[in-house]
Amino acid sequence: MSNILFSEDVVAGDLPGVFERVVGALFEEWAKPNVSDAFPFLPPLDLFGSRRRTSRNLAQLYELFHGFIERRLAGGERHGDMLDPSSSATPRHVHPRERDEQHHRGMGHGAPAPAPGQDGEAARGDRGEPGAEGLRGGGRPRQPPLPPRLHAVVKDSLRLHPAVPVVTREVAADGGVSLGGFHVAAGTCVLVNLWAIGRDPAVWPDRPEAFVPERFLGGGAAGALHFRGPDFAYRPFGAGRRMCPGLDFAARFVPLVLASMLHRIEWRLPEGMAPEDVDLSDHGTPVLKLAKPLLAVPVSTA
Repeated sequence: MSNILFSEDVVAGDLPGVFERVVGALFEEWAKPNVSDAFPFLPPLDLFGSRRRTSRNLAQLYELFHGFIERRLAGGERHGDMLDPSSSATPRHVHPRERDEQHHRGMGHGAPAPAPGQDGEAARGDRGEPGAEGLRGGGRPRQPPLPPRLHAVVKDSLRLHPAVPVVTREVAADGGVSLGGFHVAAGTCVLVNLWAIGRDPAVWPDRPEAFVPERFLGGGAAGALHFRGPDFAYRPFGAGRRMCPGLDFAARFVPLVLASMLHRIEWRLPEGMAPEDVDLSDHGTPVLKLAKPLLAVPVSTA
């Protein structure tokens, strides 16, 4: 992701561990329960030092990004990444640090790819489907076209394992709203559990806990659901003006990455391991991830 944004590798490049350490510390801080959240008069006091630690980590993160941006502005080179058009639109009479803050700080942040499903036939089914020519042949995977079932695999994975399981929204309606029979005043911060909505049998009557990509194919109700639209039953990227800014990027990038992983490669479980032995339980953090990393063995089919 960092290579696409900045042409810089924040994991294996010149700054190994710095990015992961700072971002990990931020997520850990945001996930901690804080009694100040329940009492509006306490946050300005920062009794537990959460704001100080968060500000310090954010400053380190922005300093890292400032380095990427200043080197690009100073060199004037183009790398074909997402920073190029933003740098070209930046007024040159503005100081580099001010340019960073005005034009680059809001570029957004990525989300992890969805966790794989339990369906052992998923990869084989995607290779044999009409429109799957992007996964075969002498060339590389391309888009379009990609198999419709491959997009359905991504959609159902995001239903079961949304990248951000819980999102926050503030009640903006004058006079508040009624939720579950309770009056919620305007200005109240509400937690929306996307993980629970994606597994609610009242919303998903057909095996809500099961990985079934086919639910997003055909003419059924789920087949008409998209990342945007009037139906809030499926919102893995959130909704409204504050929905994930990386939606369009992820919707195109993740299926292409999955297609690249399936191109001339068959993925198998380690010897002696059956599909039912795979633990797909989630580790609850601000960004969802598997409690146990998935181990798969690539076998070339070329």
